[in-house]
Amino acid sequence: MDDDLIDARLSACILGALDLTSFPLRRGTRAYEVPGWDSLSHAMIVVAVEDEYGVRFSTRDVVGLQSVGDLERLIERSIAQKK
Repeated sequence: MDDDLIDARLSACILGALDLTSFPLRRGTRAYEVPGWDSLSHAMIVVAVEDEYGVRFSTRDVVGLQSVGDLERLIERSIAQKK
């Protein structure tokens, strides 16, 4: 469900990259809804998430992200592919 809050680890990673102390990130949250999330910080978030989860994303995957839930699913898929 898009109204569900995301995993605390992912939330901390995103908020840390944005230098925010708190913001209710939900699966349906889009970048423009989050203070400070612009194209530059988007790249910083992707790098922070890749480092945190030990995964790498393709440019195609990153460009196609529409919501925080999309990012969450991309992480899950990337972790599953590593196994």
